[in-house]
Amino acid sequence: MDPQQDSENVFHFQARPKPTTKTFTLKVDLHDGKPPQDLVYRNDESPNTTARKWLEVRGLDHAYINALRSMIYEQTGGQKIQGL
Repeated sequence: MDPQQDSENVFHFQARPKPTTKTFTLKVDLHDGKPPQDLVYRNDESPNTTARKWLEVRGLDHAYINALRSMIYEQTGGQKIQGL
């Protein structure tokens, strides 16, 4: 057997499809007399991370994180990229 020829038959590569990333824009009403604000959620990030970042940017209390996380999950149908 020729090692050069044999090595060509040993390795088989298969292309794996890339996961599909979806972006959702949700409206959050803070009941502060202003129009609802956009919360952008990408399904390649956890709802918890998205909620935490959204609250931090606006200087809001993290006590709202559970409500935001639940809203993200409900409004997006729990869509996440498999494995995340």
